[in-house]
Amino acid sequence: TILKWRECSSAGTSLALPTPNPFVPTDFGLVPALPVPMEEPQKLLVGRELGNCYYHLQEPNFTQPKVHTFFAFMVDTATVLNDAALSFVLSDLLCETFNDVTQEHSYLASLAGLSYSLAPTDFGFVLAVWGFTHKIEAYVDSLATVLSALPVDESRFKVIVEKRRRKYANKLFSPTDHSWDARLRLLQGPHGRQAVDALLGAIDSPECNAARLAEHAQSISSCVNINSYVHGNMDPESAARLSTHVTSKFNLDLQTQSTAPLPVPRRTSVLPEGLVTCTEPCVNPDEKNGACELYVQFPRGGFPELVMPDLLEQVIAEPYFDQLRTKEQLGYDVGCYKVCTWGVAGFCFVVQSGKLSPQAACDRVKEFLEQYAVVLADMTADKFEEHKSALIASKLQKSSCLEEQATRFWHEIQQQRLCFNGNKVVAAAIKEIRHQELVNWYKKFVLPSSGLARQLAVFITSAKPPSNPDPEGITDYASKAIEWESFYQQSAKHDDYRDIMSAVRTEYQRFGQTIQAVPE
Repeated sequence: TILKWRECSSAGTSLALPTPNPFVPTDFGLVPALPVPMEEPQKLLVGRELGNCYYHLQEPNFTQPKVHTFFAFMVDTATVLNDAALSFVLSDLLCETFNDVTQEHSYLASLAGLSYSLAPTDFGFVLAVWGFTHKIEAYVDSLATVLSALPVDESRFKVIVEKRRRKYANKLFSPTDHSWDARLRLLQGPHGRQAVDALLGAIDSPECNAARLAEHAQSISSCVNINSYVHGNMDPESAARLSTHVTSKFNLDLQTQSTAPLPVPRRTSVLPEGLVTCTEPCVNPDEKNGACELYVQFPRGGFPELVMPDLLEQVIAEPYFDQLRTKEQLGYDVGCYKVCTWGVAGFCFVVQSGKLSPQAACDRVKEFLEQYAVVLADMTADKFEEHKSALIASKLQKSSCLEEQATRFWHEIQQQRLCFNGNKVVAAAIKEIRHQELVNWYKKFVLPSSGLARQLAVFITSAKPPSNPDPEGITDYASKAIEWESFYQQSAKHDDYRDIMSAVRTEYQRFGQTIQAVPE
């Protein structure tokens, strides 16, 4: 039958067999096991010139003919500081254009079990590629070739710009998404989140054009640091070859230079003691709900301070939701959780409501926190130990698949913390925390009335009035408002993210040597 089809094709008809898919694997063998199985990623000896770091782990547990690869492209400071909003937009457009250019190519790869993602970050980009080992080197090579010399088509550029513009315009339609974004803009300044108005202004400006995007892509590809991680069915030699091959396609301007590109500074604002506020209107004029996000920033410290936010989330999340959402029904979106902003720990208490104004909701959150101090102090020893045991079990839960394990280790590399077995150290630290230590820490750094808590309340106001009018005696938050434009420049700053992660890594190592690990 196939011969008959080929005869039809050779006879000049339009009927033809499809070309072979170059990414279909035929070798599903496993690489030979290492004499000593690897327990955590190891830094490869190659690639250290000009700041490149390559990591590898030949997976000993999930024995599949697959591999996960990650490449973090750390851009030079000068590339992103000329015009932060425009550079942010161009980086987004770069990823969109890359996806557009490789669409047909990647469809064939996906049929053969290979996938990729390219996403901008606050330090550059991350390219992740995963799938069957046999053809992954060829696929990574094809993607890196396109990324290092990205073609920008004028006609497709207009389509991509319109698509990205719609995403910006709709980005903050959810009040809680808006409050999250506003908080990060205040804490991270010009090197972090950009205001939607600034993004829309940049993408609509004459400077945002196909030629400028091509120039932006070239400036990035010629001056980056690359951190890579190869995890799975690949030996160290092949992993080193893959990483160096990708790097060889970039940094063409650096091959004759003696200094590495300067990394983007990432320093978080230090909130003053007490409470400061900021207010923005909802993006959607028809939105009936407003939002309040009360953010608490914690000071730097060693153990047990590093794990106190985890334990706080464990004990307070359920009663917070139960009281404000289930019983009082303040709104549909009510929750609290720990956050980390460029290495600085914090905690968020969120209420999205059409029932109360954001300011009234904030008063209610603070009332809850005051009341919970009593609940926490009166918690029985058995209940406290039950919370600790549940949190420890969560921290020690093993990865269930190759992807989960690779992603967990990659996060340690990407964050530059490199605490690959940090979950065991954290579990041991949690085990040693006493009930009164958590109570004292809560009263000092979380309780609004302590005077030492550093809090930021973000209010996203709806054009529609709440169903319940504000009660008498509501707090006058206007007197605590901050200046949007000057807050980051005038505030004190935490250490740079890289320095914080280095200190955290040292603290993990120090504490890990003093305790006995909790059995898994």
